[in-house]
Amino acid sequence: MTSLQQIDTRSPAGPVLGGAPAAARAKPARATLTPLNIALLLLLFYLVAVPLALLLVASFSPTGLPLDPGWGLVHFADVYGDPGFYRLVGNTVVFAIGCTLGALSVGGLLAWLVERTD
Repeated sequence: MTSLQQIDTRSPAGPVLGGAPAAARAKPARATLTPLNIALLLLLFYLVAVPLALLLVASFSPTGLPLDPGWGLVHFADVYGDPGFYRLVGNTVVFAIGCTLGALSVGGLLAWLVERTD
């Protein structure tokens, strides 16, 4: 049978009621819209949004070119009507699940090793 010991957890200096205030934390620098930041945002928009918009418009164009007149769903019908498309989607799902399980296994093992070793 074990006995419990009383441990004194009081501060040796006694309670501090009106002590010195804690050191003030430095406020993090706030991001501002400088001309350089605006230029970089515009460049990012140009390099990402413009090609995506052109791809979207071209996907509805009958000829596949974004500036040709007319709209249609012929490309979507071709893709979804092809039996090989569903095999490719199945392969993609299997690959994604395999990669996820592999990454979780390796990550979990490494996390366990880091936690258990000094």
